[in-house]
Amino acid sequence: MADRRAALVDRAARALGRTPTTRQWVPGRLELFGKHTDYAGGVSLTAALDRGIAFVGAPAGAARCTVTDAVLGESIALSPTDDASLPPWAEYARAALRHTGPSDIAFASDLPAAAGLASSTALVTGFTLCSRPMPPDDDPLALGEWLGAIERGGVGTEGGCQDSTAMLVARAGTVTALGYRPSSIVARIPWPAHWRVVIAVSGVRAEKAGAAREDYNRASRLAADAATARGASHLGAIDGLDEPDGDDPLARRTRHFVRESTGHVPAAIDAVRRADATALGRVARASTRDAIELLANQTPETIGLVAAATDVGAIAASPFGAGFGGSVWAVVDADASDRFIARWGDASRNAAPAATFFATTLAGPAGPIDPEETR
Repeated sequence: MADRRAALVDRAARALGRTPTTRQWVPGRLELFGKHTDYAGGVSLTAALDRGIAFVGAPAGAARCTVTDAVLGESIALSPTDDASLPPWAEYARAALRHTGPSDIAFASDLPAAAGLASSTALVTGFTLCSRPMPPDDDPLALGEWLGAIERGGVGTEGGCQDSTAMLVARAGTVTALGYRPSSIVARIPWPAHWRVVIAVSGVRAEKAGAAREDYNRASRLAADAATARGASHLGAIDGLDEPDGDDPLARRTRHFVRESTGHVPAAIDAVRRADATALGRVARASTRDAIELLANQTPETIGLVAAATDVGAIAASPFGAGFGGSVWAVVDADASDRFIARWGDASRNAAPAATFFATTLAGPAGPIDPEETR
């Protein structure tokens, strides 16, 4: 991981073309459980990946600045006040730089884009931290909420702050249960050393900008409407909220929130704490079923990848992230992860022919990179 990160920093620094004054690392986010619960005031179980995005920056000295994707070789001059059409990744840069001082920034990533791994939030977070480095005594929970607000206001996604908060509070080898509205750390649970997480990127891009934004926002609006119908600001604010009867959209959306936030997440916390493979598999199956039937944000590819993972021996597997494409996680025995990846790829070739796979470890948080780490 250190070698990969150093290589990404060096690549970004070469693209910047001058000596950086700040270097920042932002990991991808793993959401184990808690699908679409954050903006509704629920709970989710998260971790950081060992893949991410390296950012380097230097003050621009003017209202206009340049942002560069060192991997794509694409560089764009922008002003935070411009409303010109931009590539999706540059929309996140503009959203962040509207709230910070102008900086020239270059970045390089080994995190698959639009894959449910929070690459868009990683961009907002990295652009912000490069222009406004986080003081050591800054509250990461408050910063995570602010970054979520920047993404909502600047890009138009009606989400919460799970991704930015998870990136900021992560600990290596640990999963973190987060509560929302307001944000809080509910629990930290050491990840069993004999379990490994493997990710399948489905090949169906899970965009949150442009035309795909409406699909993403629909689930958020249904949750808000369901809360409003009960006279509450959000579903998590309703004491004793239970599963409603009925098959209308608001009832189904509420039922999903209750099951995921108050059922699946606590059960998963207990299963991880006890390293209970059977229990984790049971929770993952229930969460996947509810995502398909109630949240209705899965594709044939993600459904097929979950089934294939189970068929070839995963302890547990589930789709995660915004949905409508993206990725699937699987938990396997650590000493069998390479064999599992090969078997998973073979078993899912028909269901998800464009899928790619990688194993990951649970990593630490976003933050500054020591210049000594670079090569």
